[in-house]
Amino acid sequence: ICVLVLLSFVQLNIYLTFIWGKCLDPEIQKQALAAGDMCRDPQFVHGIRGWLAEVSSDVSLAVLFDVLLAEAAKGIATFLIKLRNYEWLHQRKYATVMLSLVMEALSKVGLFAILGLVFLPRWYIPVDTSSWIPAEACHNFPDYRMCVALSGCNTTLETTCCQGVLFCVARRLEYSQRRVMFERAVHGPFFVAPFVRILVTVIIPLVARAMGHFVHGDDRGLDVDMASIGEEVDLHKAKLGWRRIVAPVFRICALIFYLNPDNVGGLCHYIARGWPFGSVARVELPVEEQGDGSGDEALRRRQAAEALRCALDQASRKAFEPLDEVMELKMNFLFVSFFAPIMPIGLVPTLLARLLEVRSKATKLFFVRQRCWPGESRLLHETQDSFARIASHMAIVWHTGLIVTAYNPRLYEWPAWQVAGSWVVAIWFVTLVLHLLTPRLHRLRRLFGRRCLS
Repeated sequence: ICVLVLLSFVQLNIYLTFIWGKCLDPEIQKQALAAGDMCRDPQFVHGIRGWLAEVSSDVSLAVLFDVLLAEAAKGIATFLIKLRNYEWLHQRKYATVMLSLVMEALSKVGLFAILGLVFLPRWYIPVDTSSWIPAEACHNFPDYRMCVALSGCNTTLETTCCQGVLFCVARRLEYSQRRVMFERAVHGPFFVAPFVRILVTVIIPLVARAMGHFVHGDDRGLDVDMASIGEEVDLHKAKLGWRRIVAPVFRICALIFYLNPDNVGGLCHYIARGWPFGSVARVELPVEEQGDGSGDEALRRRQAAEALRCALDQASRKAFEPLDEVMELKMNFLFVSFFAPIMPIGLVPTLLARLLEVRSKATKLFFVRQRCWPGESRLLHETQDSFARIASHMAIVWHTGLIVTAYNPRLYEWPAWQVAGSWVVAIWFVTLVLHLLTPRLHRLRRLFGRRCLS
């Protein structure tokens, strides 16, 4: 399901570029060649509107890719692990982390595996696009058949019907154009997603928190005696009126980004009634701290009330999950190992985003999420070791597959057994070399470590 949803974004980019952007039109291609350029995005025809459409698609894909998909993988993994009765809690946590990691990695990498190993390679002999008829050239492709079945068009009368589907466009485009499309598909997760992650997990929750405090300021326990203010009572009532109008929108944002619905009375209760704990009107001090009503006692009462408000605010937030934070770093490492050779320039924004994100973890811990209890680090180390082994073998399969298929100029001349055999032999050879070199590299590291200490 995740791969199909992500493929829909790729299909959207193809539509924006080749159908709406008219980059398949021979006249537009001639205009681009006359201008010394290539029609590779909707900006060539639509200008600023095309740029806005392309950026909106990349941002939407980044939000889905880096935020929603991770939550979906975690929820499904938690549900599946509950079906098994693990004897130890450590085993259950390890299985949950690894299953969610594998599901998220396969769903994210699966999209680019389809693009890199199916859309990009030269599987067919190059065709003459001057006499291109989609009904004849694309009738064997599954996505073309599905599009024709869903749209109900008559391919005999409408020969251009469904010409913008993925494999049909791949059949018509040249290899250089398909490579541009593949690199554009990487733009969202590689360039935009790291910054969107910071925006969604840190900046927007801080804004939602500020809006929640503004809407429910008096309910959260600001020690205000409205009878003593006198002239400001009418102003307070006016503010209270329009606060009630915008309160449901702010409450929904707060529930999405930083509040735990279970700790604030439930989803519907909080949206309808707001902050569930009421105001902190009076705090009783212990007997030994009570005095004669002087200024020091009043100060201690205010400090105790502020401590109680902070405790309620902490209890209402979503918990800070160290395993989820490490999961982000693991997925970032996986993407760098997969796509850095394809798009080296993508390392620059990724590095900048990770530097900003690491420095925003303290803000997320103290001001956005509920502070968690300390736990053992064994689970972090075990999942990291397992992930490193899985990621290294997946990278071997990926890069050898790209070499054998995507970057093979004579792929259409190879029979299927030769492609599969070459891929298997390349995987076996690279894996064997790495397994032979790894112990020697560990010995060299230990040797240099002893020399540095001496």
